[in-house]
Amino acid sequence: MPIKFFSIEYDAINSRNTFTNRDKIHRRIIMETYKETKIQSLTLIAKGKGRVSFGQWDALEEQMVPVYCRYTAKEKYYKVKHVLREKGQDGGRHAFPFTFIVPDSRKIPSSFEAPKGKIVHKLKAELKQLMKPKKTTEIYVQSRHEPSRTSGDSIQVTAGIRNNASCSVKPKFVLYEKKRFFAKGEVEVYLDIKIFFSSAPQPWGSGDTMTVKHLSIEYDKVNDRGTVSPGDVLSGKVTVVTSKETKVQCFVVKAKGKAKVTWYEEEGQSTAVYCNERKYFHLEHIILQDKQKGDGSEIIAPGKNVYPFQFLIPKMDMPSSFSGKWGNITYSLRAQLTQSIWLVHKAKTEFLFLTKSEFPFASKSEMIIIGLKEQQCATRISFYGSGKITMKVTSEKMGLKQEEAMGVSVDITNDSARRVIPKFYLCEKQTFVAQSKTKVYTNDVFFGTGESVPAERSGIITKVLSIPPQLPPTFFNCCMMKLEYRLKVILDVPLVRDQEVKLPLVILLGSPKPHQPRPKRSIWFRKLSR
Repeated sequence: MPIKFFSIEYDAINSRNTFTNRDKIHRRIIMETYKETKIQSLTLIAKGKGRVSFGQWDALEEQMVPVYCRYTAKEKYYKVKHVLREKGQDGGRHAFPFTFIVPDSRKIPSSFEAPKGKIVHKLKAELKQLMKPKKTTEIYVQSRHEPSRTSGDSIQVTAGIRNNASCSVKPKFVLYEKKRFFAKGEVEVYLDIKIFFSSAPQPWGSGDTMTVKHLSIEYDKVNDRGTVSPGDVLSGKVTVVTSKETKVQCFVVKAKGKAKVTWYEEEGQSTAVYCNERKYFHLEHIILQDKQKGDGSEIIAPGKNVYPFQFLIPKMDMPSSFSGKWGNITYSLRAQLTQSIWLVHKAKTEFLFLTKSEFPFASKSEMIIIGLKEQQCATRISFYGSGKITMKVTSEKMGLKQEEAMGVSVDITNDSARRVIPKFYLCEKQTFVAQSKTKVYTNDVFFGTGESVPAERSGIITKVLSIPPQLPPTFFNCCMMKLEYRLKVILDVPLVRDQEVKLPLVILLGSPKPHQPRPKRSIWFRKLSR
């Protein structure tokens, strides 16, 4: 190998070792040989290019299994050649000076590097002979035409910390970079995170970063149950504790009522999100507001400050508070104290809302209201190899209040050779709707078992069922969710699939009293059990 040493060097023009449009890059190419060597040519090549490469799993239409696809894209911004030496014979150590001017073009981006793509600007020396060694060095180019911040620019950041723990904390500032790569019409986003540490962040503006020590909101109970209904006046107070005189841009209390539904479903290799939201009311009460926008002219005195507020709940048909499997109906109070655009203090509390509608149904016809007091009856006949079993279930009524007791009668005619046992369940059904899609959640509450009926015998089993006080009432007056109940009686037959009968059941809002005695049997049940 006649080439002993071959390298390329350039002079830096600034402390950051970067170049921009129209800058001159000059230095030399150094070559040292063991002996006299024939050279075809010595060329300096300057070029800038960008390249993206990433892979992902795709499901092709003509194939049933996923296929891993690789996406790549390249783009050249410039390429300049300069011949420094043509054919000749050289020996020993030689230096070949060069000068290169970075092209003046707005389409040339700055140097950039990420795991799945990069933009590079290179100087390459190419010596052509029988053996052609190549040496490459990388330069960093920053475009003059980019309006964004450059490296070294300062950005002021404020972090407000309230440390109620027993240990010390240290703030950590994170800069997020979002990078996009394009190849063959596909897009992939990669997030690169650079972390900067600072143990003493400087306060923003007037220095009121940590002057607010405590912020809380509370409301007065309207009744013994602690609920709020349409037309009620909801009053309360906001408490603010500050360490010194504090400037405030805005101090507001908000009352909100909304329903929200969210669930996820797997669709192939992706996950679909179904969500829906509806606001019932949004009320605001401004406690403090600066006269000039954003000048912080309002001042809170040091120490404890209490501010009262009052809201009139709108008189409209709204569902009661509810927490379901994939949806919630919530009513809340929020206090927001704004010192600056960077420093906002918040406090929140929820209150229990109760509709005034006695029958919160979508259809309030007289037939439904009358039907709540009527007996409900259903019969099921099952045939087995050894005979048939007839089960007739009768409930006292369809509508039942919380903590109210109801008698249920099961008339069984067992003509089979097996012993049967009735079991009682309360079925809860939650239905959620979002984006024309329906999701149903069911839950069975076990009430107990009745007496068994031997083979070739008949019997009437009676049981008193008491509705738990914590069970939410039936409702249909929300367009995104509804709650229904059924009374289910299962006939447990050995070695055979259980047979069941369901009766409609509407749970109404009750009026539980403290120290309420144990529910007694109804007159209907006492007549039935004689």
